Parts: sequence; C-alpha cells; structure tokens
Amino acid sequence: MIIINKISYKHIRIALFLILFSLFLLCKIIFSIQINPISVDNSQADIKKCQNKIKIDLIKIWGESDEADENKYFYEPKDIIVDSDHNYYVLASDVIRVFNNKREYLRKMGGPGVGPGSFLNSMQIEINKEADIVVWDEGNQRIQFLTKKGQLKGGFKPNGDPNGPFWINRKNEIVILNRNMTDKESPLWIIYDSKGNIQQTWGRREGNRCLYLTEAKYDLAFISDKNDALFSAYKYAPVIEKHDDKERLEMTIRYELPFEVPEIKVFRRGGQEYINSELACQSVALDSEGNLFVLALTRERRDPEVLIGGTISTGSGRSFRTTPKLDSKSANIYQLLVLDPKGKVVSAIPINKYFNKIRIFNDILFLIDTYVDMTISEYRIIH
Repeated sequence: MIIINKISYKHIRIALFLILFSLFLLCKIIFSIQINPISVDNSQADIKKCQNKIKIDLIKIWGESDEADENKYFYEPKDIIVDSDHNYYVLASDVIRVFNNKREYLRKMGGPGVGPGSFLNSMQIEINKEADIVVWDEGNQRIQFLTKKGQLKGGFKPNGDPNGPFWINRKNEIVILNRNMTDKESPLWIIYDSKGNIQQTWGRREGNRCLYLTEAKYDLAFISDKNDALFSAYKYAPVIEKHDDKERLEMTIRYELPFEVPEIKVFRRGGQEYINSELACQSVALDSEGNLFVLALTRERRDPEVLIGGTISTGSGRSFRTTPKLDSKSANIYQLLVLDPKGKVVSAIPINKYFNKIRIFNDILFLIDTYVDMTISEYRIIH
C-alpha cells in the first residue's frame, strides 16, 4: 500500500509537470501567431457618397478677436484637454489656463521659463491615471507632471533629442515618439515609467524613416485607443496603419485624396534630413464609438499656406515663426474624414478654416488653429 502511494505521488508530479509544460508551449505558440493584417481602401467615390453623414454642431469658438474675457484670448494655442470633472485645460504661450464646465476662467498654471514648473515651447498636455496634468515641454526637452492646481509633482528628461509627441498607455506609462533624425539607428517609440526609467522600446527609426511602419516611412500623426492599439497616420501619404499593443500590424487603411500626392522629397543640410513635400493629413482623433477622425487635405497648399507654422532662420542663428496673412474663412483646404472601426469611411465633413490639430473628449470635437486665427473651435459630434 505504501509503495502504491509513492508511485501515485510520483506519477501525479510528472503529470502536473507535463500539463504545465504543455500550457507554456501553448501560450508561446499563441503569442507568436502573426496576425493577418487587413487592407482597406477608400476611394473618392466612397468619400463623396457619405458627405456629412456624421455632422458637427458648433458650440463655441475660443479666442475670437472680439472676446471680452482676456483669459479666453490666446496666442498660438497648442492643445486642449478635458478632465473627468469637465474642466478645460488650454495650453497656449507656455501657460495652461483652466476653465470650469461652464467655460468660466479659474486659474493658470506654468509659464514661460526653464525652471521647474515652467515651460519653453510646450506642445502637448495629457491627463494620467493619477489625474495629473502631463506636459510635453519640448524646448526644455522634458516631461513634467503637475497637479490640477498647478503644483509640480515631478518629471524627467527623455533619452535623446528631440522627442515627442507622446501618449499615456493603460499601465500609466509615457510612450514618447523619438524624432531624432540623425543617421544612427534608434528606437521609434520609447516607453518610460513616471520616473523616467525606460521600460520598453518599439520599432526603429533611421533618419526620417520610421522602420516600425510599412509604408511611406515619414512623419506621423497618431492616436491610441483604450486597448493601446496605435493608429499611425502618415502626414505625407494618405495611409493609416493600426498596430496592436504587441507591435503587430492589424490593418492598413488607404484613403484617396482629390489631388495627386507627389512623391516625398528629402534633402540634407548640416548633417540633418528635412522633408519638402505636400501634406496628406494633419491630425487624428478617436470618438467614443471607435471612429477615427482624420484631418485630411482637399487640395494642395498654396505658397503662403506652406509657411503656416514654419520657422525662418536668420544669419545670426536666431529663428522666428512665419505668420502669413490669410483669409481663414474661405480656406476650403481641409475635410474631416470619419473612418469606422473597420477602416471604412462613413462620413466626410468639409472644413472651411485653417486647423492643424484635432482633439475629441466625450464626443466633443476641438479643432485647433495655432497659427492663423489662433482659435479653438468646439463642436458637438452628431452621429
């Protein structure tokens, strides 16, 4: 009887080991399976069929020239976010201005400078899981964390120069786009914890070429969904790629523009690479239903329009921002293409002003004009 028990126990241990080993192999096979990516094409005929199927209704234009409240008048507004209490945070001129849900001014945060809690050419703000305001302080090459009251909580300097934009993933990590355009190969995305420790890298960058992606391989507009899937829209080609959180390509979306997009031209100066080409897309955002909004061009830019947001260098090494005088109310250069979660176009919305960035919070759409009228237009999305 004792011998039988010993043999049985030994057999049970062997059986458990074999079961666990089999589960390990199964998991390894599952995670190594390559996703067969989907390819979706949207023709001009498809786009014309769905004009204004989804509508946007204007709520307010922030920063108009006749605005009575000086706190709502902005110089070069760069970004806007909305927190869980429906407070608005507007980033402009290295200051974050805070408004309540009635759009009444509450306070300001930050300010121009190089010290802690100050910003230099700040470009983007987000909210993390601790409800901190996370600032991409580009000029100082750092990420800063502020409380909702504007108190500095911390920050870090990412590796390399330059860096950004960024997004915050489900783990509350900071995922930063590496924009270093030297010949040396480097990661395309670098993932940091809140203390600036590198957790992971994605893809490869070599000069302007984004080797993590498969198409035009140049500058990107991007947005991630609640599952950390990444939508990367090429700015110089009408192509969008969706990768899952393990870097696997899930979908390639193409949309036809009403003009022929020329080949991308790249030239070198002073050891750096520069792009001289026509834009296809400026910005992307996701609504609550998983629809992707794409700020796409409807025609080629004219000479003054090419200068919007550009900088000119002087002989002394200084540079200044170009601000061409344009009639923004008859721009007819942009449209919002709305793509469903399967990548098919479901609406095309004409936009008759100059914008360079879009944001969506709680199905409220913000169209940001940083350089021409310097306004933020707030719309309600009507599905």
